[in-house]
Amino acid sequence: MDGVPLHLQIITPQTRNTIDSDTLHPCLVYVQGSAWLEQNINAKLGILSRLAEKGYVIAVVEYRHSGIAPFPAQALDTRNAIRFMKIHAAEYNVDMDKVFVGGDSSGGHTAMFSQLLHDDDQDTNLYPGTNADVKGILSIHEDTILSPILMFHGTKDRTINPRVSVTVYQKLKSCGKDVRLYLLEGADHGGSEFWTEETQEIVVKFFNGSLTDN
Repeated sequence: MDGVPLHLQIITPQTRNTIDSDTLHPCLVYVQGSAWLEQNINAKLGILSRLAEKGYVIAVVEYRHSGIAPFPAQALDTRNAIRFMKIHAAEYNVDMDKVFVGGDSSGGHTAMFSQLLHDDDQDTNLYPGTNADVKGILSIHEDTILSPILMFHGTKDRTINPRVSVTVYQKLKSCGKDVRLYLLEGADHGGSEFWTEETQEIVVKFFNGSLTDN
């Protein structure tokens, strides 16, 4: 976009037995948190590969950071990343009907706004005719406003007070929205606590439930 080269880091669930398989997999388009500054899109590849092992294609988004492009550029770049994965679904064995978007910290915020904005018919859409809709949103330690939503927040978060997520959760529940919040005891703003086997199972169950409900 705007002459800025952007990349995706794509992790596929390949093993000796699946390299030549025609099996289609759900896809998570993941936005790395960076306070909207320049990202290190390699930072969580090791952690995200654990989710790939469970049968998910992971595409880590690189967006135009706030130092070179103001909001909503980051969310629009995320929408184009979603479209890219849909267009190249066959190449990466992605099921186009099972695409999710998510992120941590500012990445969760960006993922959320990628679904609040609608530019399918505008020139910011690099792939005309392909929408950027997803089946669900994963937001890690970030307040959120859409559904269905799965939220995680550490009780010792020193960047965003966990009360923010609690307040948002309560408000969404009172409006009858489909929202789930998990408070991780003792966790700060990110870290290994968000990527345990238990939390990954919660994420997979949420994804599967979102697909069943739609």
